[in-house]
Amino acid sequence: MTNAPGKNFLKVTGILLIIFGAIAAVVGIMGLGLSGAVNEINEILNEIGESPANGLAFYSVVVLIASGFNIFAGIMGVKNCDKPDKAQVCFILGIVLISLQVLTLVLAGRDGLSFIAIIGFVLPVLYLMGAIKNKKVA
Repeated sequence: MTNAPGKNFLKVTGILLIIFGAIAAVVGIMGLGLSGAVNEINEILNEIGESPANGLAFYSVVVLIASGFNIFAGIMGVKNCDKPDKAQVCFILGIVLISLQVLTLVLAGRDGLSFIAIIGFVLPVLYLMGAIKNKKVA
């Protein structure tokens, strides 16, 4: 067995990424389903002169893409947690996970900047830390 100091970081965060990625995928699918209703509400708001809330379908697609990537990164983290020679792959996935979290914050705007959104950085950062620990050994 190879010495992989980041094994626990990658394994635990990988499992959590898979779980939360699946939950986010369900939310994204629900958002796509609701986007038709939101379009109807937007038309009514336009008729009475109020500003509509746009972008649910687009944001739902972004959530689906990010959740798919979270699931993929989680699987790769669990699969490669004890393989320091695969640490570079996990390192790149960790950077992409953090980038996707930044993208979702940017898309959400001021409303998205909350305590829960900041917590969304915890798993990707811990995942990246595990990859860095394994990378040092490789």
